[in-house]
Amino acid sequence: MKNSSNVFWYVFGGMFGFLVLGLLTDRLVAIGGSYGSTEFGNWAMWAGSGGTTFTLIFLIIQNISLRSKQDKADKKQEEMWQNQKENISIQKYQTHK
Repeated sequence: MKNSSNVFWYVFGGMFGFLVLGLLTDRLVAIGGSYGSTEFGNWAMWAGSGGTTFTLIFLIIQNISLRSKQDKADKKQEEMWQNQKENISIQKYQTHK
């Protein structure tokens, strides 16, 4: 029952989004120009450059986050190795006696 409900919302959302985007694009074109003019190309250029800029900003933020997580993991790994070295040296000392 829940699966069919999810499918319904996916289909409904897809149809609603398609209709809204279709109407929005139609209105923007009717107000500001047509597909044959250079203005429509300029809109596409600005939208593409904005999308690229936001994608790069997102990737920079994601890289900083991953780097800090990796630094924390490396620090924990170093601490674990240090503890293992101490345990090994203690075991060597005890077996040497």
